[in-house]
Amino acid sequence: AEYMGTKLFLRCWTVMARRAAHDEDLNHEVPLQAIVLADAFTRRFHPITLEMPQVLFPLANTPMLDYTIEFLSTAGVKEVIVFSVSHAEQVAEYLNSSRWLSPSCPIKVTPRANSDANSAGAALRDIFAEGLITSDFVLVYGDVVANVSLAEALAAHRARKAEHCIMTSVFREVRPGHPSRSPEDEIIVGVDACSRELLYYERAGESRYADIELGLLGDCPALTLRTDLLDCHIDICSPEVLLTLTDHFDLDDMRAHFLKFVLAGNEVTMAQFRVFAHVVSAEYAARARCLQTYASVTRDVVRRWAYPLVPDSNLAGSTFRHQRSNIYKERDVRISATSRIGADVVLGAGTVVADGAVLERSVVGRGCVIGVGAVVRDSIIWNNVVVSDGARVDAALLCDCARVGSHATIEPNCIVSLNCVVGPGIKLLSGSRLTLAERADDKGDSEWEDSDSGDEPLSPEAEAAAQKWAAANTAAGGVGALYLERKADQRPSSLALRSAQAALAKAPQDDESASSDVDDGDAA
Repeated sequence: AEYMGTKLFLRCWTVMARRAAHDEDLNHEVPLQAIVLADAFTRRFHPITLEMPQVLFPLANTPMLDYTIEFLSTAGVKEVIVFSVSHAEQVAEYLNSSRWLSPSCPIKVTPRANSDANSAGAALRDIFAEGLITSDFVLVYGDVVANVSLAEALAAHRARKAEHCIMTSVFREVRPGHPSRSPEDEIIVGVDACSRELLYYERAGESRYADIELGLLGDCPALTLRTDLLDCHIDICSPEVLLTLTDHFDLDDMRAHFLKFVLAGNEVTMAQFRVFAHVVSAEYAARARCLQTYASVTRDVVRRWAYPLVPDSNLAGSTFRHQRSNIYKERDVRISATSRIGADVVLGAGTVVADGAVLERSVVGRGCVIGVGAVVRDSIIWNNVVVSDGARVDAALLCDCARVGSHATIEPNCIVSLNCVVGPGIKLLSGSRLTLAERADDKGDSEWEDSDSGDEPLSPEAEAAAQKWAAANTAAGGVGALYLERKADQRPSSLALRSAQAALAKAPQDDESASSDVDDGDAA
């Protein structure tokens, strides 16, 4: 304990020396810094993230990263470090061509990269080693969309310095089961109702029971357990956070490892550190961390819940105009008089909507074609995508340059990745993912994020079914292969089996149903 105390003292002295060198003039205000983690360190968006970074996914036709940096700029941040691991060159190229690195930008944005950092903890240790952080900083992921004012949280964090506050985390009041919450977002949070100190944080299991030590209940009579809080993953941190991560290389995930380590107070030197919660209710904050929340956050942006972060703010130089029923159109959009455009629809520049096509609650990127009689509901379509005549797309994600053949069907929760083609008459059943990318060695999975997943080999039945589906798709003019998750709890790769069976068993009646009346029921 004495050794650890001396070590921590030397570390703290280093940070204080950096602060003094950075702020020799007592009247000089230290600019607020922020770290944006451009990697989520999970597989949730595989196979897309095998080819491009998640932070550049278009959200209502604007890259996610723009929403995050705009939020930080509005919150008073002056210096932003964007740290990338995979596809760092794409992130740097985008930033170099964006307004964030232009001379007129009001904030300083610095891209940093390290392909060897396989976790959030490793990334932050790398930033600390470079000496880039000199004072309190804001830590966020690059998939955060928020309009939260951080002024109150920052003031409270700084006022708690004497109470050994090491971090203040932002939570938003959201009922359990809300679309903004993925299964991983279901947590039980224990907060001191008087001091707002965070005392308990645990992911809620299926039983939704909390295992709490009796000593905690006795020491804190004002302890309040809440399940209605969404972790926004917006943290106001003291430099001691970086010190702790540097001293403990086993702390990789900021929630599963670091936060639980601090709350446990399992070392003499850690007993003094405390974490506090800042709860918001009238403001918006959420992460587009998986397909479900990506769709949910997109819908919230389109419905203007995240105002002023809305499509017609034109953050990335777009030309959207807002119309009734939350319809947004850019220039040069051509819409047939016989087509039907419902509420909550976004149409990018150069998109063509042909005769009899139906669009409802969907985002369509730039340069797309929605064919004659095609039906698109509750879906997100990126740029240069073709949905051919009579095709149906329900609650799916179609990436850049994807193509859906005539009278093909894309069911809910499907992903058609970059440059993939679903052949005419082919059906992708719910949850299927089509890709051209080769599976790479997965690294950096968070224990907290993917605790139920493993790397068990695919069964021969699953591989055979995937090959049959690919053969049927190729015979119909399609391009791509099914991407199968290597999960221990995945029962005989039912997705691949069902998709293969659907492709092999396609019959003329499938084509007829695909081009039937467009009003027969919305997607789930």
